[in-house]
Formats: sequence, structure tokens, C-alpha cells
Amino acid sequence: VGVGVVLGEETRTFVSAGTDRPRRIADENALAGLKIEGDLNGSAAYKRHLLKVYLRRAMDEARNAVH
Repeated sequence: VGVGVVLGEETRTFVSAGTDRPRRIADENALAGLKIEGDLNGSAAYKRHLLKVYLRRAMDEARNAVH
């Protein structure tokens, strides 16, 4: 499960590993519409939970980064 956040004129957020391919999402609410795939490393519900946690952490870190 992975999350990437790019801040700029528009915030771009990407998720991967829990989905069939990397996806760009608008915000945390968009996770509800994603098809999350379970596998030997975790159920779909577990991966969905991790994506929410990682997304919040990534957004906080990106907003508080010192440049």
C-alpha cells in the first residue's frame, strides 16, 4: 500500500498497491470508490484502512514540510 502527495497550485494524491494500478484521487472520500484488492499480505478491508491512515499522514507531512 502506498500513498504519494504532491502539493502545488493543485494538490495531487496518488495511491497504489491496494489497487490494480496506481490511481490519482481527489481526497480521502474518493477511497470509497476504489476497488481495493485483498491478497496474502492483507484483506481488502485492512488495505482500505491503511490507505486512509497513510493518506492522512502523507497530507500532514506534505503540508508541514520545510522548503
